[in-house]
Amino acid sequence: MKYNKITKEIEKELEGVLNFIINDLNINILVNWRSRLYPEYRSLLNIVAFRKHKVSPSEMARFYTKRGLKYSHDKYLHSVGKFDTYAFDLPELKNYLYLFFKDATPMDKEIVVIEKQYKYLQTKGQIEITPIQQLVSDLTVEETKELSEMIELRKKSWSWKSQDRCDIIESSDGLSNRAF
Repeated sequence: MKYNKITKEIEKELEGVLNFIINDLNINILVNWRSRLYPEYRSLLNIVAFRKHKVSPSEMARFYTKRGLKYSHDKYLHSVGKFDTYAFDLPELKNYLYLFFKDATPMDKEIVVIEKQYKYLQTKGQIEITPIQQLVSDLTVEETKELSEMIELRKKSWSWKSQDRCDIIESSDGLSNRAF
């Protein structure tokens, strides 16, 4: 495979991805921290550089070094190789990847509305959201109260179902069996 050098256009686009991750998602991937999110989101930047522009590993190492992160070409290759594993654990990575590949379509043909996720993630301080959280993220206060009441009733209904029982009482003469 023939690698490309980082041109001014490529560097501008990679800077855009880097600024998006740092400013919009509040994850500074230029800090050398091995906490789970930092390598995963570094992998997002690396996969954009690799898949879209075929940037060489040594060029990406220089890109990071210019910005103050000690980074080597083998870390870049490892990060690119681990992207699918990271995306399996953190599915929103693929959504962000499709954000930077405008003409790409996801394999499962479902793209979560990313703008709503950004707002939700920033306000709640969470990175991983459940499907239920996605459904209720844009409800009004009244709708939230109504939904809370419905959930409480449903939970009580489930507890009542588990307490159902049937007692069979036999008469002393053995002639009649009735269930109560």
